[in-house]
Amino acid sequence: MILGLDTSCYTTSCALYDGKEARESRRLLRVPQGEKGLRQSDALFQHTVALPKVLEELGGLPAALDGIAVSSRPREAEGSYMPVFLGGVSLARSLAAVLGVDVYNVSHQQGHIAAALLSAGRLDLAEESFLAWHVSGGTTELLLVKPRLNAARVGGTSDICAGQIIDRAGAVLGLGFPAGPALEKLSLTAGQALGGSLTVRDLEFSLSGLENQFLKYRDKPPADIAKFVIDSIARVLRKVTDTAEKRWPGLPIVGCGGVLANLAIREALPELIYASPSASSDNAAGVACIGWHRFKGLW
Repeated sequence: MILGLDTSCYTTSCALYDGKEARESRRLLRVPQGEKGLRQSDALFQHTVALPKVLEELGGLPAALDGIAVSSRPREAEGSYMPVFLGGVSLARSLAAVLGVDVYNVSHQQGHIAAALLSAGRLDLAEESFLAWHVSGGTTELLLVKPRLNAARVGGTSDICAGQIIDRAGAVLGLGFPAGPALEKLSLTAGQALGGSLTVRDLEFSLSGLENQFLKYRDKPPADIAKFVIDSIARVLRKVTDTAEKRWPGLPIVGCGGVLANLAIREALPELIYASPSASSDNAAGVACIGWHRFKGLW
């Protein structure tokens, strides 16, 4: 049995994984109404308060725990670091020292990919090469993933992330944070289609212009603005995916991250292997899954 810990920018999460299924508990961090995010110091403080409660909600630790996996950095790239992950790392090292077990450090991004494979019943892909979209509040990247989930960025946004655009649109429309689910629900009642375009060069694209475009439409119905933002993101992901499929023909493509829980975006990219809606958002299940496979010497 492996305990997984993930303290991301907006979710505190713990999970237990035994090689068959994951049992998880998580809490969203509190973002004040009208704000577009949290400072790292504020998020870290909230994680420190929430971690004991989330562990209690999980049912505590089992009598026999074989190791602890923790997201210690955003991604595999050299120099990748965010203070917010120190909350999970500190607890993981403390528990491991008391229990006499090993700590398995993984990246938050690897946890997302593993959660997608686990929830889709495709853990077999972890021994192969595949492409993956990681689209969330802090990341919008196309990845080439080698065996054992060694992921390298091959494309994506050159500036703002898709989740940030969605949350900024939500703030303008008076929606809560994170705005994804509310923006999606609002978009379903849209009437008029709003026009716009984004810059795409090969596998790279820019989303900063999308904010300027939806601000230009502030006098339009909120539902139309919501649909415009979502459809714009879907179109740019579709275009880059088409290019990637020509460059790496036959490779499966996995979709993970909270933005890809959106049904309209999934419909635009039907060939992707998706995480379940629950496993799309930040969670510790994928982290625990990676830790279990490393404990077994499989990954």
